[in-house]
Amino acid sequence: MVPGPKKNEGRRTLAPLEIGLLVILWFMSFAFGAVHSWSLMAALAGLFFLLIFYPERLREAFRLPRFLQLTFSILLVYLILQSNFLSANRYVTTLETFKWVAFACLFLVVVSLPVKSIHRLAIGIILLGVFQSAYGLFEVLSGSDKVLGQAKGVHAGFVSGSYFNRNHLAGLLELCLGLQIGYLFWAFWQHKFWAGLFSSLGFLLMMAAFVKTGSRTATLSFMGALGLLCFLIPRRKYKASILFYLLLGIFISIGLYVGRDVLSLRFLQLTDHIKT
Repeated sequence: MVPGPKKNEGRRTLAPLEIGLLVILWFMSFAFGAVHSWSLMAALAGLFFLLIFYPERLREAFRLPRFLQLTFSILLVYLILQSNFLSANRYVTTLETFKWVAFACLFLVVVSLPVKSIHRLAIGIILLGVFQSAYGLFEVLSGSDKVLGQAKGVHAGFVSGSYFNRNHLAGLLELCLGLQIGYLFWAFWQHKFWAGLFSSLGFLLMMAAFVKTGSRTATLSFMGALGLLCFLIPRRKYKASILFYLLLGIFISIGLYVGRDVLSLRFLQLTDHIKT
């Protein structure tokens, strides 16, 4: 008797794609934020190399909601008009167009992945934020205050990780903190003790590094997003959600306390600029 096809037969494994995407993200982060042409082109080449072997991931984009399809279509038409007719420097605009088209493809690939794959990618991004925070805090607190062996120059005294611009690290940590809150909420909801413990430690580390970047805009936007998050408390488990937000508030308060000197200095400078 000939055995029938297995349930998962014919399905391509997504492990190389997931690993490749994480390698690209980690490479861009530790290559000085991919601000140099060589690092950005290497990352984009790696992305398009993955798309060659997984073209069906982009085809899945046609299954997205009509609103997202229409939004991307309008942006694509605008970029074409901008790079050919409206730009004062067509060469630079064309390069930026290619870059943002590549990032759009990356977004479409990620949203087309199964939930488990997105979950693993989220964990990889969270670990990136933890590693960047630990490295940035070590450089500042040890007195070395360098970026991968090179002197910072402008943002000395602020946590910047492997970025020369501390605001770039603040933007990365905003993303990572949001994912960490979601993961911490899941661990709290599912009563996963060890997952909740490591998530809490990671959140405290990233929160301390985030505050010590001294980015005022990032801090205000993050706090505003947390304020909006409080309106999304599930009614079914209201008491458990309130307890979670209280615990989250304690973690945020600890992070703000650790970086209070840097944060207060930055807002005092803003006050002085307004007065003058």
